[in-house]
Amino acid sequence: MRRWAGSISIIARTVVIVGVVEIFTHSAVVLMGVTDRATNLLLDVLLLSVLSAPLLYLFVIKEFGRRVAMAEALEKRAELTGQLLSLMDNVPGVVYRGAPDWSIGFIGAEVKNLTGYAPGEFTGGGVDWRSIIHPDDLELVKTAFSDAVRRKEKTLRVEYRVKHVDGGYRWLEDRRQMIYGAGGYLLSIEGLLLDMTERKSMEETVQNQFHFLQVLLDAIPTPIYYKNTQGRYLGCNKAYEEYVGLSKDHLVGKTVHDIAPKDLADIYRKSDDDLFRQRGIQAFEASAVPADGKRHAVIFNKATFLNPDGSLGGLVGSVLDITDRKRAEEARALLEMAVGQSNEMIMITDVDGTIQYVNPAFERLTGYAREESVGRNPRFLQSERHDKAFYREMWDKLARGKTWSGRMINRKKNGELFEEEASISPVRDTDGKVISFLGVKRDITQLVSLEKQVRTAQRMEAVGTLAGGIAHDFNNALTGIVGFGDLLHERFAADTSC
Repeated sequence: MRRWAGSISIIARTVVIVGVVEIFTHSAVVLMGVTDRATNLLLDVLLLSVLSAPLLYLFVIKEFGRRVAMAEALEKRAELTGQLLSLMDNVPGVVYRGAPDWSIGFIGAEVKNLTGYAPGEFTGGGVDWRSIIHPDDLELVKTAFSDAVRRKEKTLRVEYRVKHVDGGYRWLEDRRQMIYGAGGYLLSIEGLLLDMTERKSMEETVQNQFHFLQVLLDAIPTPIYYKNTQGRYLGCNKAYEEYVGLSKDHLVGKTVHDIAPKDLADIYRKSDDDLFRQRGIQAFEASAVPADGKRHAVIFNKATFLNPDGSLGGLVGSVLDITDRKRAEEARALLEMAVGQSNEMIMITDVDGTIQYVNPAFERLTGYAREESVGRNPRFLQSERHDKAFYREMWDKLARGKTWSGRMINRKKNGELFEEEASISPVRDTDGKVISFLGVKRDITQLVSLEKQVRTAQRMEAVGTLAGGIAHDFNNALTGIVGFGDLLHERFAADTSC
C-alpha cells in the first residue's frame, strides 16, 4: 500500500480520513497516536463512485480498545469458568451450592457416579435431594442442619446414606459451609460431598473383626487385658472384669495406680517399663488384690505388640491365679512331710497295681529304694507263704471298691521275711471313679513274735496252774493218808508194847 495523505478529524472518538489512495480494498487494524496514548483503531474503507467510476475512498477509523478489552475479559472469564468447572468435576467429591429450602443451584458432575442421577436432575428440580437420603438417616440430617443454622454455625459435617438409582446405598460425608447475610439469615450452602462407602465398608469389616476378637477374648476363662505404652488400659475380657471387680468402661484409660494398692502398682509399673524397653515376652510371679479384697498369688504373662507402622503399640497380658495351687502345693508338701516321717509304710498304686509312690518307711523296711519300686507290681515282695487264692480274694474285694484289711508275710530285699498288717483302700476321683489304691502297712514281725511268746507263756502258766492244782489236790489226799498212817502207826506201836 502506498502512503496516503489527507485530513483527520476526531468526532465522538471516531476518526474519519479523506484522501486518495491507489488501492485499498479491505479493513485493517492500525495503531495511531490519539491524545498522547496508543489506541487500537478499526479502519473501514468505503468506495465512492460515479457511474461506476471510482471517485474517492472514504476511510472510517473507529477506536475499539474498550470493546477489545471487554471481549478479552469475557473470553478470560469463560476460560476461567471452564477451568473451575473442570476442577470441580475432578476433585475427589461432589461440589454443590444449595439454598435453605434444600433446592440445588449447582452440583458437580461426579454426582452421577455417587447417585446415578445427572446434575441437571437436581438443579432442574426433578430429584429432591431429601428423597434419596436413607429414611433412617433423614431426620438425623435435618436435625443436625436446623441445629447448626439455629446456632449460626458456619460449618457442618454429617454422615449419612443416599440411595443410588441401582437400589443400593452409598455412604457420604456432607461438608457444608453456611453463608449468612448481614441480618444473620442463611442465604445459601456451599458444600462438598465425599463418598465414604469404601471407608465405611472397611470400618465395618474392622468393627466386625474387633467384635469377633472381643467375643473370642470373652470366651477365654483366663483374665486378659491390654495397655498402651503409657500403661493405660485399652481393654480387657469378661474374665478380667470379674477378677478385678471393675467394668471395662471403668478400666479403659486408667493405670494400675488407679486400681491397685501402691506397693503392688509400683511393681506392676516397673515390670511394664522393663518389658517396653526389652520388648518380647515376660512372665513373673507376684501378688494381686482381686474383687474379694484378699491378696492372691498370681503369675503375669505379658507380651508387647506393634502398631501397623512398626512402632511399639503396648502390651497384652494375662493373669493366672495360683492361690489354690499354692495352697495345694503347701498342703501336699505338708502331707509329704508327714508321710515321709511316718513309721507306717505307705504305698500308692494305680488300678492295675503298678506302684506310683512309696514313702521312706517302705524303703527302710523292705530295703528297696523308691527308684527300684515305682513302676513295678508289688508282687516282687511276695514270700510265697500265701497261695493264689489269698491274693485273688484281696484283689476281688478291691475291684468292688471295698477296703481290704489283713496280715501278710512278705520278703525284704535281703531275703528276710517280715510280717505286715495292711489296710488297702480304693481312691476315687470327684466322679466317684476308682483311680488308685492306697496301702497303709505296719511291720508287725516283732509284735507277732511277742504274741507267740505271750501265748507260750500263757500256755506254760496254764500248765503250771494245772500242775499246782493237781499237786495241791494230791497233797490234800496225801495229808489224809499220812494222817491215817500216823494214827495206825501209833496204834500198832501201842499194841506191840502190850
